[in-house]
Amino acid sequence: MPLVSNQPWTLAEELDNQQIIQSVRQNLSSENSAGAVIGNHAYGDRTPKSFHMMSTDLALVVFAYGLGCLNAGYYLLRWRDGRDLRELGSGNAGARNAGRILGRGGFALVFALDATKGLVSVLVAHWWAPEAAAPCAIAAALGHVFPAQLDWRGGKGVATAIGGLAGLDVVVVTVATVAFVVLRLARVRTTPAGLLALACAATFALAFRPMTIGLAVLALVVLLTFTHRSRS
Repeated sequence: MPLVSNQPWTLAEELDNQQIIQSVRQNLSSENSAGAVIGNHAYGDRTPKSFHMMSTDLALVVFAYGLGCLNAGYYLLRWRDGRDLRELGSGNAGARNAGRILGRGGFALVFALDATKGLVSVLVAHWWAPEAAAPCAIAAALGHVFPAQLDWRGGKGVATAIGGLAGLDVVVVTVATVAFVVLRLARVRTTPAGLLALACAATFALAFRPMTIGLAVLALVVLLTFTHRSRS
């Protein structure tokens, strides 16, 4: 009698155990499938996406450098009368030297064109890959100073740097402009006033703006200080 009475209970228990085991197996299978999907998304897709982003950033930096290499003063004078601006005046291809040869109108035109190079480089980067905007501002200025097609002899980079900064952060440019005006009113000469104004802007950017912008401004200050190590 005990065996007969216990048998239905044993069968029911076994059925319950089998259902539990089957349920656990299904859950484990679902978790493994989900993990595989997540893993593929996290690791399988990350590498192509990162590679694509790095390729885009690099292409934008190269574009900015190439655009910076188009020294407006050099090509304007070449087109006008065939002369090499770097063989005249102070010997560089920047707006200030162009002004010595072409007058105030030439200075204004070359300055505007050189500044546009920096601005366009940053705006294009903002459109395609915002994280590349700061490196593009630096690359455009480097292209102006060290143009590969002109035997690495370009201008001093002031206008292109200003254009790049205007695209990066208008507030930083405003700080630099105010500092420059104050220094000029204090009778500080133009070149030292400009470099000090940019140094003030770099300090402001490092303290109050995103780190990438602060470092970009600091890099431009270093570059312009280097290009103005000999006054001309």
